[in-house]
Amino acid sequence: YSTNGPTSWNLYNDASWLLPSTECSWGESFDVECSNDNVVDRISFYDDGLSGTIPGEIGLLSSLTSLLLWGNNLEGTIPTEIGVLTSLTGFSFSRNANLSGRVPTELANLSNLEVLNLSNTQLTGSIPSSLCSTLAWAYIDCGEIECDCC
Repeated sequence: YSTNGPTSWNLYNDASWLLPSTECSWGESFDVECSNDNVVDRISFYDDGLSGTIPGEIGLLSSLTSLLLWGNNLEGTIPTEIGVLTSLTGFSFSRNANLSGRVPTELANLSNLEVLNLSNTQLTGSIPSSLCSTLAWAYIDCGEIECDCC
């Protein structure tokens, strides 16, 4: 959040984002879950009025297992840094009508996914075919995106 500032990731203009507390304390007001050693492992901002772009710094949350940002007003592209989040089991950016650009090929690195939802966006391209064999039993909804495993 600090990368883009309060005008970019606008979550009800809540100033608590800017307090000197850790991200793990956000869970009291927002759905951010952390492990016992205070490492963010789950972010669920759905239907929260979140707007702006997804910062590449999202890739710094290396222990993230779930990133659910559906039903917001996100725009721009999915950063390629998403591919370093190899612990992700849940990934949903659906219902962000202004999210656009090509689906990053780096999604192929997310072999632990159990949920992948990119429906109702303006994303183009295709889901990497190498991901399909890994996700044979996962829930996948790619909407209008080309996908051999959807």
